[in-house]
Amino acid sequence: MLINRKEANRTAVCENGNRVSHAPHGYVAILSLKCLFFLFLAPSCSEDDMLAFALDTAPPRVVAAFPPDGMKQMAPDGKVWFLFDRGMDRPQTERAFSLTGPEGEIQGAFEWKGDRRVEFTPSRRLNSGGQYMVRLASSAESGSGKDLKEEYRAHFSLSADTSGPTLLRSRPKHRAQGVAPDSSIELDFSEPVSFSSLENGISVSPSFAYVLSLKDDGSTVVINPNSALSRGLNYDISLTQSIRDRQGNDLIDPETVSFRVGQDSNPEIQSVSADDVQLTAGQLTHGISKDCDLVIQFSEPMEAPSVEAEVDLSPDVAILKSWNSNTDRLTLDPESPLSSETDYELTLPASLTDHSGNEIVNPGKYPFVTNASDSQHPEVVLIQQGLADPPGIVDGAEITRNYRPDPELPDYGIVDTSHVIDVDRDEAGIDQALVFRILFNRDMELASLHEGIEFIPVLNTGSSEIAVHSIQFGTDSNEVLVIASWTPTGSSESPVYALQISTKAKDSRGNPLQDRFRRYLAF
Repeated sequence: MLINRKEANRTAVCENGNRVSHAPHGYVAILSLKCLFFLFLAPSCSEDDMLAFALDTAPPRVVAAFPPDGMKQMAPDGKVWFLFDRGMDRPQTERAFSLTGPEGEIQGAFEWKGDRRVEFTPSRRLNSGGQYMVRLASSAESGSGKDLKEEYRAHFSLSADTSGPTLLRSRPKHRAQGVAPDSSIELDFSEPVSFSSLENGISVSPSFAYVLSLKDDGSTVVINPNSALSRGLNYDISLTQSIRDRQGNDLIDPETVSFRVGQDSNPEIQSVSADDVQLTAGQLTHGISKDCDLVIQFSEPMEAPSVEAEVDLSPDVAILKSWNSNTDRLTLDPESPLSSETDYELTLPASLTDHSGNEIVNPGKYPFVTNASDSQHPEVVLIQQGLADPPGIVDGAEITRNYRPDPELPDYGIVDTSHVIDVDRDEAGIDQALVFRILFNRDMELASLHEGIEFIPVLNTGSSEIAVHSIQFGTDSNEVLVIASWTPTGSSESPVYALQISTKAKDSRGNPLQDRFRRYLAF
């Protein structure tokens, strides 16, 4: 049953004279089974009685409030108010209310407009800076003792600027070395800051006496030590969220600027290595693995972003760059293995700098070759034809461990087509296949051989046909047996095919053939 909207604001009285609570304008409710049960027990009550009963069983709600969540530029003497969907318990609702600002909870006075609307007036004028939050806990109760359906929260500010300042840069830079003892410290912020907030917002360690000042319209803070800083000491300038802008917004992220006071010097490249192999500037180094990491050790902490941008490896390779905690050791980790047996050159230019902007004194180029034992191309050692037992087209013929010719089957060597095996020995009939033995100088990856080995028709192939049937290892992983299905030509022609191994064929360490290999075979 639906409550009529137009009737929802009436005060209902049962025939027994009991008055029923008001319902909010426009409130529509669907009677629960309890309400239907109430209808049967009290058929003399009106729909307004039923509305009051429905409201009494549901939790109260906030139907309107001011200020709305996210409001900016609220008047400093503005009031906070709530409108509920029914009469509320005043003391319990007031206890559930709170207004907090940058300086903590704000006290004030409540004023009720009936039992459904309450206004809160702060006891003092609100400050223009910072964020405020209005909260009405779910412990607020209706007149019948029902808790608020859900907690209400809203944030607002008196200023249009609600974003706090950030530290943009410092002089000296963070982690700078060799800072002059008579230096002042300058901190550049993203906007002017409140001078009064600096006393609690800045701390120095180890402690020293200083004077604070502002420049550049208040966006730069200058720390002027009263006496020279101590040589050989590391200093930390800590900035807390007590630092605020002129609108009262807190520093977004706490920061610490660290530097070392003492005699400054230019950084040096102490070593460059590829895994455990040392590289030498201007000298080609052999025996480097394609899976190596390149490690550069500097004599002092470096300006990481600029160093990463200037270091170059050629040919170009995608590289992950990482530093140790002291930023004096850079590791270059290629995202994929380098190419096998390839010349590379690592360039470390003079533009590499430390935190104080000092350039390295010994720039250089470090050439190397990826030709370690795990980074060399595999090679074809020989190709032979496998013999069948027995020879001739015989059902069930199998390969033997004998191969011909000795030492190998040369280019345009004659393939003995009488030595065919039967690849479907368990079935009637003969499915002819020739067998070729390929010996590599390295263990091979079987999956890559399926991609890389094929027969290419070259000359007078006629109706003949040869194709890879299967590939398997022999005694070792460098011995490969290619089973090739064979359909002989029906004419007197002598076909020529090429047994081709492409650069897709790789050894067990992922090194591909350097060049495409072909062996021409005559039949």
